[in-house]
Amino acid sequence: VFIKKMKRNILKVMGVALATSMLFTGCGEKVLIENGEVAKQLTTSGLEKGISSSGAIRLDACWTSACPKLVRLAVAENSILVPGKFFIKKSDLEMELEIALQYGVKRDEASINSVFDRVKGIQDPANKRQLIIEEEKVFNTFVKPILRDSVRIALNNYSIDEIIANLAEVRTYVESEVRKSLKESPIKIVNLTFSKVSYPESVMKAKEDFAKINLEKATKIRAMAAELEIMAAELKLKKARAKMAVEVDEIISKRMNPNLEKYMILDAINKSAENGTPWAITGDVVFRDLKK
Repeated sequence: VFIKKMKRNILKVMGVALATSMLFTGCGEKVLIENGEVAKQLTTSGLEKGISSSGAIRLDACWTSACPKLVRLAVAENSILVPGKFFIKKSDLEMELEIALQYGVKRDEASINSVFDRVKGIQDPANKRQLIIEEEKVFNTFVKPILRDSVRIALNNYSIDEIIANLAEVRTYVESEVRKSLKESPIKIVNLTFSKVSYPESVMKAKEDFAKINLEKATKIRAMAAELEIMAAELKLKKARAKMAVEVDEIISKRMNPNLEKYMILDAINKSAENGTPWAITGDVVFRDLKK
């Protein structure tokens, strides 16, 4: 009898020890929520209402029910590249655009709850008691369905030529329109840029041809300008020489005495006679080349 009582007492003690162990260890384990994350416990009744931020928490004990799991959500900023093709109505052409997007979950309670309610977590391969809400699923649920249409509508306020000429302005406008579209979303846009822009080949070829024509025109204009400068310089020199000749003639005529003038005339007549060129003299005036 005594041995039976001892066995019963030992079993009771072991049972209490086991229950206590299950209460304070195992299912009630302590877990760490990383910086930039928030979490909720998922029980058999669903997600808890409260939101746990970064730090250490202890999961609820589960020795009488299924063990809860910790569902983790990253609320830090994320980056993603989103390629796409967009038809531009004003130009009746298609262009390619890669968008570099920085986004994150808004930190208010309603936004965080919205993400937990709509996006399901997947099993963390490193911890069977934890689930992870993937960043890609958050993006695909809240941003992707809106982003493409917002960008397309914004771009169609411009033609291809206008986009090329005012790319910075277009980027600012597109970012503004995307922000407006996601205003009621639990996701915020931190920054939106164009990481890659590819215009239609026909447009780029036309612009290259136009640039070549402009280059040829500019080359011809520069050559013509240089030629005009040379002509202007030559004309200026001729005018200067003509003016100088007139001034020399005036100086000679003022300084020449009558005897020297007559001598020069007679000398010219003699030389003409030797060459067979007739002259006519009337008073003080000499006429040359009477044959003409």
